[in-house]
Amino acid sequence: MGRVDRIILVIKMIIALIIALIIMLWIFNGHNITPKLLISKIGMITFCSIIFILIWNYWLWKLPLINQFIAKMPNLNGVWKGEIINAKENKIQYACIKIKQTYFDIKINVEVDRANSYTIVGDLLKIGDEWKLIWTWEGIDKDNNFFGTTILNVNDFMLEGFYFTNYNNTYKVNENITYDCNCTAGYFKVKKIETC
Repeated sequence: MGRVDRIILVIKMIIALIIALIIMLWIFNGHNITPKLLISKIGMITFCSIIFILIWNYWLWKLPLINQFIAKMPNLNGVWKGEIINAKENKIQYACIKIKQTYFDIKINVEVDRANSYTIVGDLLKIGDEWKLIWTWEGIDKDNNFFGTTILNVNDFMLEGFYFTNYNNTYKVNENITYDCNCTAGYFKVKKIETC
């Protein structure tokens, strides 16, 4: 289940909402519904649909019963703390991860002593029976900006997986411009906490 699947689910719910509103109009108008009446109610139906989408995206999907039976998606909102291990140097960095998640979007900020990173794009995907948190990010430290991707398995209150970066890269753009390359990769493991 990815972002497209979530959008399709919400579209189905909006269609059900519109049908329910039309049935209510039919009942309250003495079982008489005309095209003119429907056209006059398009604004109300559109307004109700937009309000439903906003409430669903920010709050409703997180309710335990709704999440368990309809949304079926882990709620990763909050603060996570853990370690990032550079595979090449076997160096451990302690990290504070802040996740802001809606039904359609997820933003991950990672703070470590050396650099902070900010989400460019991310998603929570169900692959087989496992949930994966995948995001591409930009890291900023005192020397330069760099980019990376992190892929984590989601297990209750633990996120665990790997990251890959282009830290200290060399690329040849043309005869006058080159960049040095020293890609890094490593292990990423964090637990959910209240504050960092």
